[in-house]
Amino acid sequence: MPRNRHQQGWVVESGKRRKVWRGHFYVYAKTPDGSETRRHRNVTLGAKSEMKKWEAEKKLQQIIERESGTTACNPDPTVTLSWFWENRFLPLQVQWRGSTRVVLEVIFRNHVLSQFGSIRLEALKRFDLQTHLNTLASKYSKSLVKKVRTWIKAVLDEAVEQEFIGKNPAGKLALPPTRGTCKRFLTIAEYRRMLGELEGRDRLIFRLFVMCALRPGELFALRWRCRDGNTLRIEESVSRGKIGLPKTKSSAAVVALPKSLAHELDE
Repeated sequence: MPRNRHQQGWVVESGKRRKVWRGHFYVYAKTPDGSETRRHRNVTLGAKSEMKKWEAEKKLQQIIERESGTTACNPDPTVTLSWFWENRFLPLQVQWRGSTRVVLEVIFRNHVLSQFGSIRLEALKRFDLQTHLNTLASKYSKSLVKKVRTWIKAVLDEAVEQEFIGKNPAGKLALPPTRGTCKRFLTIAEYRRMLGELEGRDRLIFRLFVMCALRPGELFALRWRCRDGNTLRIEESVSRGKIGLPKTKSSAAVVALPKSLAHELDE
């Protein structure tokens, strides 16, 4: 925990023609390596002719409580969103599967860091984030926009947790309306036309997709041991050339194999 910062600061008279009270105090900032650094701050409290010194000291204490606090650490103004993403957020995501990591890294890099990566964490504003989300919604699907909102919020929540910022500017981001989802599907006639164009292994792959409702990663990870009569056991999934567990626990299931498809698979 950061050390206690009960400080009084100090008030001095300043100015040649117009005398004012100026307050001095320190704030403590979190640096990228996790340590703290002390920075001097000074503020103008008011004209000497309009307030007594004890009033200036009282006002300074209010500023200190707001700016420095007693337990929280102020943000380091040098930390950017890209730096925090690479060095403080990604290393914590040990639970991500390989495919999940690849997808989320691409989405965050292309649709968040490309716009805000060089911006300091403390300079990120809710208005700018919401405007960017609205722009994405006019071009992309609800799924992508929702992922962008979810992970911007998650990254900045972690920044708050690690005391790099005091408040999450993405906490109240709204999900804007997006373009309609394409619900196009093959008609029976189109399915038959496709079968007429395909032959050999390509035809078998197409039929397995349609008849067994397999994900690409599940189909291309099938081994002969997965065949059990007129059923297929989903044991593994492949993503970007790597074999791993299925996407979800419920995905590790047994799928019925129509007789005509089983015969074609045997051939």
